[in-house]
Amino acid sequence: MNKYLTLSGLEPLVVTPESNFINVGERTNVTGSRKFLRLIKEEKYEEALAVARDQVEGGAQILDVNMDEGMLDGVYAMTTFLNLIASEPDISRIPIMIDSSKWEIIEAGLQVAQGKCVVNSISLKEGEEEFIRQATLVKRYGAAVIVMAFDENGQADNYQRRIEICERSYKILVDIVNFAPQDIIFDPNIFPVATGMDEHRKNALDFFSATKWIRENLPYANVSGGVSNVSFSFRGNNTVREAMHSAFLYHAIKNGMNMGIVNPTMLEIYDTIPKDLLECVEDVLLDRKDDATERLLDYAETVKGNKKEREEKILEWRSTSLQERITHSLVKGIDAFIIEDTEEARANSEKPIEVIESNLMIGMNVVGDLFGSGKMFLPQVVKSARVMKKAVAYLQPFIEAEKDGKQEFAGKILMATVKGDVHDIGKNIVSVVLGCNNYEIVDLGVMVSPEKIIKVAKEENVDVIGLSGLITPSLDEMVYLSKEMEKNDFSVPLLIGGATTSKAHTSVKIAPNYANTVVHVNDASRAVTVVGNLLKKDNTVGGAADIAPPDHRHAAHDVELGADGVGQPLITGVGGAGGLLDHSQGAGAQGVHRDPQGGVLDGVGDHHDRGRMVGHDPGRGLQSIHAGQPDIHGDHVGLQTRNFRQRLLGRGDGCDHSKPRVAGHDVLQQLPHHQGILDDHHPHGPADAHRMRPMVAKSSRWSNFCLVM
Repeated sequence: MNKYLTLSGLEPLVVTPESNFINVGERTNVTGSRKFLRLIKEEKYEEALAVARDQVEGGAQILDVNMDEGMLDGVYAMTTFLNLIASEPDISRIPIMIDSSKWEIIEAGLQVAQGKCVVNSISLKEGEEEFIRQATLVKRYGAAVIVMAFDENGQADNYQRRIEICERSYKILVDIVNFAPQDIIFDPNIFPVATGMDEHRKNALDFFSATKWIRENLPYANVSGGVSNVSFSFRGNNTVREAMHSAFLYHAIKNGMNMGIVNPTMLEIYDTIPKDLLECVEDVLLDRKDDATERLLDYAETVKGNKKEREEKILEWRSTSLQERITHSLVKGIDAFIIEDTEEARANSEKPIEVIESNLMIGMNVVGDLFGSGKMFLPQVVKSARVMKKAVAYLQPFIEAEKDGKQEFAGKILMATVKGDVHDIGKNIVSVVLGCNNYEIVDLGVMVSPEKIIKVAKEENVDVIGLSGLITPSLDEMVYLSKEMEKNDFSVPLLIGGATTSKAHTSVKIAPNYANTVVHVNDASRAVTVVGNLLKKDNTVGGAADIAPPDHRHAAHDVELGADGVGQPLITGVGGAGGLLDHSQGAGAQGVHRDPQGGVLDGVGDHHDRGRMVGHDPGRGLQSIHAGQPDIHGDHVGLQTRNFRQRLLGRGDGCDHSKPRVAGHDVLQQLPHHQGILDDHHPHGPADAHRMRPMVAKSSRWSNFCLVM
């Protein structure tokens, strides 16, 4: 008797050997679609349902639903959205994939999903006992399951580890849990290729080989994966990404992959991919040439509209100024002239270290800006870091000579992927970039417990702690660790990074727990600039002193480093997201203006042009709120509409209440180190209108300075 994976919404989906590849729609995923995340946060569920409907109409045979976001009530969102889907026959006719890294969200989805759905995912990362418990519950709910290639030692990142973990998981499910083998779907981990790092060269090839082994050796099991991961290095270049997705799928399907999470709009027909592009892409995927990444980068430049320079013009940049030459070498990853340019810069400087702090860092800031805007790709950033390393290596003997021959690093940085998370590609790239800039790296690897991070940080006397995480539970671990650092009287900066992290979560959930600097770094190229500013002598944290005098410092600032490395304050004060007002996407929302009395005025206009000013007294926290019109547009101040339960400021004591200001729903709870908030105020009311409940920061130092990249 044949055993086929059978799923259902209102209609059955039977996956047989004759079935075409099963497309899993990925756009109803808050981690993969900014639009969908915004709609869910604002509770615009009708529009969110339209996204799901578009996926079904676009050919999705399974609908992936993910509600993993640090500032979102995932259980509520998953339950609400799936209940609404159930009332839409044109959507609910296909099966649902309940996608989360938190078991409580998965189980909430299982309790309301109709038909036979798929759970994405469970794994051995927390041990066999928890794996068996979750698998047993999935079986009771009547669902199929995706099993990730994780175990207690981390994520499978090569062929052998993939097949070992999948075989072990299969035997446990079939022999102990009595799980139907056809209801098991393995995800052997699709990792980025063409990152510029040699250890990633076989990422796609190992996936293909592991897929083939699973289909041949684990009877009736299926194989899936998140296809867009493979092209992460080329984000911003859709032509290359679409070709990579199509070529990857072509080879993965040939090796037995029968379903996957894809965006159909990001696929090119394999046979229509230009032959020269296809050759470059497949050289990377199949690891056929040592210079495959370089060649694909060159091709990517041509499809961005950048025509190749003629040979006779290639070296024209050598006639530009010294700083322009150094910047050009770093941006283009050219190391042929970096030594002579570095020597020229050294000869013009009082101290060799100044070349690093000025000339080279100016160039790396440009790299960071280009990468952040999608104009550079990951492997290019790695190349830039290697040019930087060559320049620093040249300067090192001169720096040591000034220090009696004693070698010194620019700083010691502890890097770790937090407990429960095994993703480390991003962390490793940050480590490479920082290492190339003369920082000593203490890399603790993946799934590192808070206790170990605290212990090693003390033993090594590190200058900075960097935490990485990709899945939503990582956010909880980071929150816990920030509290532990505070308990242990740490005074070093804390860097937060990873795909699931955000400036809002960092500001609201992590920063309030730790009295020292907390930094959200949104990509590897920014790390050098951030760390350099944090560790600079007599540092004012990149211009942050402009926000508040050093004797009266308070909580939760949002600061962004500009191209010149100077901090540019964005929004300060207590906001709808509990200390973070981010209007960076709003029309005219460009800056913060200082009040002559030392406060900061947020006078930016929202989309609706209703300007607002948050007056900030640096001595007492939030001093006053002036509202020209009711500001209840939660979608422009980071509030979730469902949680937008009003706290009215402006009641009693002779105030004009005709135009009340509505503040965030849990400002006090989100900033626990402040003991109160302005209760009554109107700019033209009598003196007793300024009734302030006590609002005191924990200390007179930087009480939780949150730097958000």
